[in-house]
Order: sequence, then structure tokens, then C-alpha cells
Amino acid sequence: MSKAFIRFIVALISITTIAFSSFAKKSVPIDFKELISSKTPIFTKPQIIREINASNNEIESIFYNGIVFLGQNDRKHPVVRSKKMQLFPLEMLSEDIVYCVNRIRLNGYEEDEYYLLDIKAVSKYDEISLMPAEFSLSSAEFLSLFSNFNSISLSQLNCFFSDLLNESSANYTWSDEFQKQDFIQNKINQLSQNKYQTINQKKDYYVTLRGTLGAYDFQSNSFPLRVLYLSDFSQTMVNLPFNVSIDFGDDRDEIASGYFGSPTERYKTWKEFRQLDNVGTITYKIDPSIARGLVSRLNGDREVNLKLVLKSSIS
Repeated sequence: MSKAFIRFIVALISITTIAFSSFAKKSVPIDFKELISSKTPIFTKPQIIREINASNNEIESIFYNGIVFLGQNDRKHPVVRSKKMQLFPLEMLSEDIVYCVNRIRLNGYEEDEYYLLDIKAVSKYDEISLMPAEFSLSSAEFLSLFSNFNSISLSQLNCFFSDLLNESSANYTWSDEFQKQDFIQNKINQLSQNKYQTINQKKDYYVTLRGTLGAYDFQSNSFPLRVLYLSDFSQTMVNLPFNVSIDFGDDRDEIASGYFGSPTERYKTWKEFRQLDNVGTITYKIDPSIARGLVSRLNGDREVNLKLVLKSSIS
């Protein structure tokens, strides 16, 4: 089972200008000496900015509190908080500091990157995990999403999770093929242990699209909205492992799963990273009297946020 589309239909539409987001913090107890002995990696927990606004648009403005990159002559450099990494602990330099390596293997290019990790800081700010970010959804959330498909075999699950790791922007490497399989099997076991949970629990899904309104069409009582970028989405869609297909009236638009995760390093702003060039224009129907009031409140560029409240739909 390779990465597939989860189909959503639009249940509610609203135009807004402000949205809010929050991040939870938890401690992460990890035995680093055991990880060093077993040559087992840890994974960073990148901070995904959901709502884009003027104060948080710069990707390189927030950094990890407990992880620094070691450059030439062991010079320490901050690490962008949205960066997704796999770190192999190599040595305990002190009771609280761990020397780690990130093994880069991409298109035949090989170069190890070295990092220092402050155990107290990464625990306080919830910056690392024993699971890859791609596996961060809870078992209940995975089971709820899988319910959109026909019965899934163990082989298909194995293929699905293997593809998530293979396609990760973090370019994961493994001590051997068995280590990678251990992570996959652990996640499958978690799903198996929780398979009798109620999977039809209520889930809130939404996406907010930033766009510009064209001239009001009095024949169809609608605005054309040219979509610029994905400006916000629900917490339930952070690190979503599926591409998203959205039915909007007679139209169907698609948003790749990568937009709900970590940006690659070539992007400097979240707006640039989340540009939706494939979506194009959406027709937004609205009563003329309400449209008049809306236009009177718009700024010169007529930019608005279009929030789409979604519900999953089995294709």
C-alpha cells in the first residue's frame, strides 16, 4: 500500500482573516547509554507552523533549544526548529551532553553531520522522539484514516510504513535493513494492540487557503478566488501521511502530504513553501448584500483567508 489520497468533502466554508495555533510540551525520558550501545537512532520533533502570519513567516527564525550543529573547527551553529533529522547518539560527553551523527546519503552524496544534544533542554522543550515524525500520529488517528479504505492486509501496512520512511525529506539511513524493519514492526504492533478502539470518533479537519478575490459575478452570485498558498490547517493534519483530495462543489483539488510537514532547506519562508500552484481558482458563492459588506472591509490587494471545514468521505 503506497501513499494514497484521503478524500474530503467541504462541509462548511467561511472567510476569515485571523486563525490561531498552539503547541503542547511534554518530557521525553530516553536512555541514551542504551541507544549508544545498540546503535539506535533518535528523531527530532520538528515544529510545524500551521497558521502563517507576519510574525512567524520566516522559517529560519525559530531554533532547537537543545540541539546545535558542529561545523568546521567544531564551531556551534543553531538548528532550525522545523528541520527533521535522524540522529545516532555516539558518545556521552558529559552527564547531559550527547555527541550525535546525522548520516547524509542522498543521490550518491555521502557526508556525516555532527551535532551536540543537551538532554535536559530537548526533554524540557519536547524536541526528540524514539519514533520518526512520519509515525507521530496516534494509533487511533491512523486507524481512523485507514477506515477510509477497504480492509488493509499486514503486507500492505508494511509497504505503507516502509514507503513513508523511504520518501521522508530527512533521508533516513539505518544500521541495516533489520533496524528499519524493527521501527515499522513496532508501529504495526501498536496499531494491532489498539485495533478495537472506536475509530469513528469525531475528528476536526480544516484547511485555510490564502487567496485574492476577483470581481464579484452578479450572474452567478460568486467571487473567483485565486489561491496563493495554504495558510493554516487543523492540528489533526500535522504530519498527515496521506495526500489530500478535496471535493469543492463540482471541482476536486489536491494537496500533497508534504505541505502538512517540514519544509526542505531551500525554502526561506512558510508562504514560499506552501504555495499551491496546482489549485488555481475557486468559485466562492455568497449573497450580494453580504458580498458588498465584505468588499468594503478588504484592503487594496483583496487578500482573504478561505477556511474549508472538511469531513472525510470514502471514494
